[in-house]
Amino acid sequence: MPMQLFSLLLIFVFGLFSVAKAQLAPPELRCVSVEDNGDITLTWLPTADPKGQFLNYFIYTSVNGSNFTPPTSGKITNRLQNVKTFVGINFPGPTLKNYKFFIITEYFDGGIKNSIPSDTLTVIELDLSTTGIFSGTLNWNLMRTNPLPTWEGKYNLKRKLETVPPAAPPIAWTDKFATPDYSTITFKDNIARCLSDISYQIELKDASGCISKSNVAKARLEQKVGPAKMTFDQVSVNRFNGSTQLNWWGHPSNLVTSYGIFYVDPSGIKVPIDTVPASQLVYHDSDPNHDPTFSRQCYIVVAFDSCGKSQGGGQMHCTPYVVDSADDCAGEISLYWTPYVGWAEVESYDIYMRTSVDSNYRKIGSAPGRDTSFVVKKLNTQILYTFYIEARDKSGRFFGRSNLRGASFDRKGKPKFIKLRSASIVSDEEVELRVLLDRKKPFKRINMYRGINQDGPFKKVASLQPPTKNAKDTLFSLFDNSARPFQMGYYYYLEVIDLCDNAVRRSNNFRTIFLSGESNRYSMSNSLNWLTNVSSDSSAADKDVYSLYRGISKNYKSDPIRSLWSNEPSYLDDISGEVHNGDEFCYRLKLVQAPSDTFEIADTCLSNEICFKMEPDVFIPNSFTPNRDGINEVWRPKTSYINPFSNYSLKVFDRWGKLAFETMSPLEGWNGQRNNGDAPTGIYTYHLEVVTVYGSIIEYRGLFNLVR
Repeated sequence: MPMQLFSLLLIFVFGLFSVAKAQLAPPELRCVSVEDNGDITLTWLPTADPKGQFLNYFIYTSVNGSNFTPPTSGKITNRLQNVKTFVGINFPGPTLKNYKFFIITEYFDGGIKNSIPSDTLTVIELDLSTTGIFSGTLNWNLMRTNPLPTWEGKYNLKRKLETVPPAAPPIAWTDKFATPDYSTITFKDNIARCLSDISYQIELKDASGCISKSNVAKARLEQKVGPAKMTFDQVSVNRFNGSTQLNWWGHPSNLVTSYGIFYVDPSGIKVPIDTVPASQLVYHDSDPNHDPTFSRQCYIVVAFDSCGKSQGGGQMHCTPYVVDSADDCAGEISLYWTPYVGWAEVESYDIYMRTSVDSNYRKIGSAPGRDTSFVVKKLNTQILYTFYIEARDKSGRFFGRSNLRGASFDRKGKPKFIKLRSASIVSDEEVELRVLLDRKKPFKRINMYRGINQDGPFKKVASLQPPTKNAKDTLFSLFDNSARPFQMGYYYYLEVIDLCDNAVRRSNNFRTIFLSGESNRYSMSNSLNWLTNVSSDSSAADKDVYSLYRGISKNYKSDPIRSLWSNEPSYLDDISGEVHNGDEFCYRLKLVQAPSDTFEIADTCLSNEICFKMEPDVFIPNSFTPNRDGINEVWRPKTSYINPFSNYSLKVFDRWGKLAFETMSPLEGWNGQRNNGDAPTGIYTYHLEVVTVYGSIIEYRGLFNLVR
C-alpha cells in the first residue's frame, strides 16, 4: 500500500504516469448524488477488462480543499460494481464542504499497477437564503468546470412547499420547477408564504441513466410580525352621492398587500367592512346602514401583509356631523356639529350653503377649529337651505366634509299654498285678484306685489287681509285700487306673511290681460293686440280660451265676436258693416279658465277696455272781421265726414245768451249782421250739432271773437 500511495503522488505532482503503458482505464465516474439522509452515492461505468487483469477500484476523496486521500472504507474488488454509497456522512455539515471524488483501477499485467484517475466530480452543495416570508437566493457549485458530454445541458431544479405541520400524505416535489443552464450557479425565487417549509434540490441527469443530486436545501417561510400601525389622511362625506370617502397615503412597508377597512359603530365596536388591495388608496362606503345623514361616520384603516398579519389600526377618523335649529321669527339658522376626529389639530371649519333657488354651494363663513357652532342670519324664510361643514387640518392639505343638512322655516301652522287664479280688470283704477289660499293655518297678512316685467322689479302695493265672510272658503278676492290697468299690463304675485312678519309662502306670477290697438277709419277696421296670461295650469281639463267682445256706443252683446287660443294674441276687426249702429267701438277680452285639479271651478279674467270713436273732421274759427274789406267777412265752421242734410244745426249767442244767428245748412255762415244792422264787437258763443256719416250726433260748444 505505501508503494501504491507513493506512485499515486508521483502521478499528481509530476505527471509522470505513462498512459501508453496502462493496460486498464479507470471507471467513468458519471454521477455523485446526496441522499435524503446525507449519505453520498457515486455511480460509474465499470472499466473494461478483456485480459482479466482487474484487481480493485479505489475511491479517493477531498474535503474542504484538502489533498485527496485513499479510501478508508476499503477497496472494491468486483469490477462490475458501479455504485458506492458513503454512509453516515450527513452531508453537508459545518465541516463537510467542497466534497470531491475520483476513482482509479488497480490491475496486474506482470506487476501491480494503477490506472490514471477518473474524472473528478464535486458534490453539488445547495445553499438557500430566505427573508421572512420570502424565499430568497439559491447558490450551488459546479460538479466540474467543464460538463461531461454525457450530461444533460440543463439542471432540473425541484421545489417543494410543505404546510406546517406537514400534511398527510406528504407533499410531492414539483419537478422541473426551473431548468437553469449547467453553467448557472445561482437562482432567485420570488415565492412568499406566511407559514410554510420550502425545500429545493438540484438534479443533473447522465446519459447512462444515473442522476447527480444536490443536498436538499430547506427553510421555513414565516411572518411573525405584521406591518406597523398606520393612520390615514381624511374621511369625508361625498356630497354628490352621499357615500363616505376615505383617503390615505400608502403604507411605507412593501410587505403590505391589502388594507382592511373597519367601521367604528356608535358604541365603539370596530366592524370589518371590506378589504382592498395595496394599490387602492381610496375607499367609498355606500352601505345604507352607514348613513352619514343620521350620525357621524368613524373608520380605522389597518395594513395587512400577505399572511394577514398586522400590528393593528392607527388613529380613528370621524366625519363632522351637523344638525340645525331654526329661529322662525329671527330668520336665523344655528348649526351645530361634532368635531372632526383624526388629526392632531383642526385649523378651521368652513360653512357651505345652497338654496332651493340656487343649486350651487357657496362658502358663507368660517369658524375656528375649536368651535362647533355657527349662526346663519338674514335668511329668506320662503326657501329651503342645505348646509355642510368642511373641516381643514393645520397643514391645509386635508379636509373632511360633514353630512348634508337640509334646513327650512317650515313652521307649524304655516299655510301650505297660495296661488293666484286670475287677475281681472274691474275699472280703470281697480284690479281684482282671485286667490286660492290654505286658510286652515294662521297667518298675519298677505302682501301684494306689482310690476310691469315678469322678472321684476316688483313693488309692494298693498298689505291685505282676506275677507272674513266665509273664512273657511279658500278661494277669495283681493283688490288693487292703486293700479292704472288701462295704461299697461301688470304682473302680480302674493306673499303670505306669518306671525313673525316673515314671508312664508309665495304665489305664482299672474299678468293682467292688456288690450291695445289702432283704428283706421278710412278702411273701417280696428287692429287689436293683447298680452296674455303668463300662468298656466297643466292639470286643467281644457285650454284657456280668450273671448273678444265688442260694444258699439257702449252696448256690448252677450256673445263674443271671436274666441281664440292663447297663441293668437291679435285680431283685425272689420267694422264696415257696423258703422251705421254707432260711431264708438269698444272692446274687452275675457279669459275663460277651465276647472283643474287645483281649481275645482272655472274662472274668468277681464282685460281693460279700449274704445275707438269715429269722429268727423270739424274746423271752427276762433274769430272773424266783418268790416267789408273782403277778408274774413263770414264766420262758418268747416266740416267733413258729416251728413250735411241730416239734423245740421248751428246757433250763435251773444254774451247775454240771446240768439244772434241760426242756420240748418253747413254751407251758410254768419256775416256779423243782427236785426238788420251790424252786431257789436265782442265774444260770442256757439252750439253746433252735426250728424256723422255713421249716423251719430256730435255736439260742439265754444267761443269766438267778432272784431271790426
